[in-house]
Amino acid sequence: QKNLPKTIEVFKYPDEPEEYEKRTVLFHDLFWNYILYENGNQVVLLYEQYILESDGIYTIRNETAVVEKIKINSYDAILVTYTDTSTIHVIWNDGEYGYSILTHILSVEEMIRIAESVR
Repeated sequence: QKNLPKTIEVFKYPDEPEEYEKRTVLFHDLFWNYILYENGNQVVLLYEQYILESDGIYTIRNETAVVEKIKINSYDAILVTYTDTSTIHVIWNDGEYGYSILTHILSVEEMIRIAESVR
């Protein structure tokens, strides 16, 4: 089995969404990289990179969530669409790091495109 990195050795970023005006690093250290993309007061995208040995655990509210298995590049991922808030959440890992992107305004197709741009 492959040894997982204990810290983020390579910070990876997505292509930035066209709709954003401001990029804010909310948290950046050796274990988590958390970035907010905004347009005015509206959140366009929330991006997260984390080490797999961290507590990258997400709670999915089953009563309002539609969960699908998808591929991001060649990696297994899940696509969660919350029917009550129009939130779209994509979660995957590349065997070294975990990733998450979340939006309330972008389309599923745009979210998959952005997720596939992380390299």
